[in-house]
Amino acid sequence: VSRRLVEVQESERRVLANHLHDLVGQKLTALSINLNIVEGQLSSSQATRIRTRLDVSLQLVEEITESIRDVIAELRPEILDDYGLIPALRWYTNQFTKQTEVATAMREEGAARRLPPPVERALFRIAQEALANVAKYAPAQKAVVTLESMPHSICLTISDDGGGFVPTTDHPPDSNHGWGMMIMRERAAMVDARLSVESAPGHGTQITVRWRG
Repeated sequence: VSRRLVEVQESERRVLANHLHDLVGQKLTALSINLNIVEGQLSSSQATRIRTRLDVSLQLVEEITESIRDVIAELRPEILDDYGLIPALRWYTNQFTKQTEVATAMREEGAARRLPPPVERALFRIAQEALANVAKYAPAQKAVVTLESMPHSICLTISDDGGGFVPTTDHPPDSNHGWGMMIMRERAAMVDARLSVESAPGHGTQITVRWRG
């Protein structure tokens, strides 16, 4: 069931990203064009009264468009497909820092290399989920994402200085936090990676994913 949940989640992300791009994005572009046309057709007497409001509307459309682009990139990051895991993680940690009050750093160790697409997607989604948990539950001031590239393995670590918790796999998840952990484990298992969690109340959390290949 959890594996199917992961597959459905990824499919829904793709569909939603496409809808946002094709429907909302295109309509916002058309709206911006129309507002610019109206602004250009104003007479001098109308311009004084209306131009300020039109300029505010155009600025609002631009801000909404930028927000939609950010959401699309998070749902289906093209940078991951085009440039690989490290640039995608670097982009996402920068976005995460801007959107939250958690200072997040990206560290790279070893020679960078491309991984099979399913592995890159799994590691990226695990980092996303781990940082989402940091923002929702930690409460942390700092987080560090480290990607260590070795000749025959990859190690991804997400650590924070938050409140920590007691890791357990003895019972099914009964909260959003539990489901997030389960989905991360399932994503790791789908690409034959191992995920481990080290945490304790008051001592932060460290999530480590190791993949051999």
